[in-house]
Amino acid sequence: MPSSVFRPRRPKTQDADIVPHKGLYLVNVRLRRESGEEFRKQARCHAKAEARKKRNEFYEEFNILEGGAEFRESLVVVETGYTLGAWLEECVSTHWPKRVPATAADYAQVVKRHIIPELGEIRLTNLTANTLRKFLYALADKEVARSGGGGSANRPAKLAVLSVKRILTALSSGLSIAVECGLIASNPAIGLKMRWEAIESGRKRELASAENSEDEPEKRLLSTTEVERLLEVSKGTIAYPLVLMQTKLGLRIGEALGLRTEDLDLSGNVVRVRRQLQRIETLGEPSRLAPVELKTKNARREIPMPESVRHFAATLKPKQPVVRTVEGGWMEPRRGQRELRAAFEKAGLCGVPGQPDPTSHSLRFFWTSHLLNDLKVPVTVVSRLAGHAQIQTTLTYYSEATEGNLKDAMALIE
Repeated sequence: MPSSVFRPRRPKTQDADIVPHKGLYLVNVRLRRESGEEFRKQARCHAKAEARKKRNEFYEEFNILEGGAEFRESLVVVETGYTLGAWLEECVSTHWPKRVPATAADYAQVVKRHIIPELGEIRLTNLTANTLRKFLYALADKEVARSGGGGSANRPAKLAVLSVKRILTALSSGLSIAVECGLIASNPAIGLKMRWEAIESGRKRELASAENSEDEPEKRLLSTTEVERLLEVSKGTIAYPLVLMQTKLGLRIGEALGLRTEDLDLSGNVVRVRRQLQRIETLGEPSRLAPVELKTKNARREIPMPESVRHFAATLKPKQPVVRTVEGGWMEPRRGQRELRAAFEKAGLCGVPGQPDPTSHSLRFFWTSHLLNDLKVPVTVVSRLAGHAQIQTTLTYYSEATEGNLKDAMALIE
């Protein structure tokens, strides 16, 4: 099948041979054989995308069966020779910015880091569902470096299944726009069958195998005493607001860094979590640091304000980041990780034999486990406060039986 679509010179616009009529789209294609004979091919479609697909099929079928050199010279070529990389770059610069900023920024990062290096040179018209399926399975099995603080956070790990699904979503979005623009007849990412459950099952088997190995544990569960010491040693430093927001509110580091003073509502005694701070990457432009709206309903939440956070909020000046640099601006996430690392070391939490060094996630892990195990807060409440989409996430990744829990459980037995 040719990579370019040939059509007569007569149509002045892309869809001049598609006419809406009484709720339908009429395809009226005029073709000319090498002998000079002209004829028409027509069709009725219910959707414009379907009409474009049918029109392209008419042209491609005619080109394959009857098109010759003289015929091609008399026609204008509508280029569909985009590579996937070139087309997605155009989506990043032109199409996706019209969408919500968080989605556009996420798509740009996915394109730059994962899609272009592997699929960027493939022509749009040569892209198949099988190619995409192999690419996604390879991604799911590939180990990548994790960002974060010291310890186990720097070790490579496989992409989360949700991350692979997000990459597929970005691909599907770009290819759907290509269909709308008439560059390809159909989107090979739509209806793509992936064995997500098999991937998840394989991950669980790997985790079970790792738990039975002699490697150091992946997570560091801090004690209440350790967290109190961390809060004490970080007072007076730029790391203190970050430590406080994570240990008292259980925020993700991006959510904590994205807080502004007006999000700490003293009159309503709640903390409104609406944004996260992230570095936005746009192809061909310098990256920039900006707060972006959280995308899910569960992530956007209001958390009742603890007394310690209330006292701290009363000392803040209006209209500034809660966690800020010395200059008063947004704190880069990597800078936040470094400040936390320094606080961990100052509190003597690093280098503990048999334990990985704590990271920013250890603070959120402590907060969740403390509510579940020590304060006996129902898991449904903890899951909602943590902004989890499913209770299963809270139970799987944030609940852990401690020695004290085991003793308390056995003490109930006579």
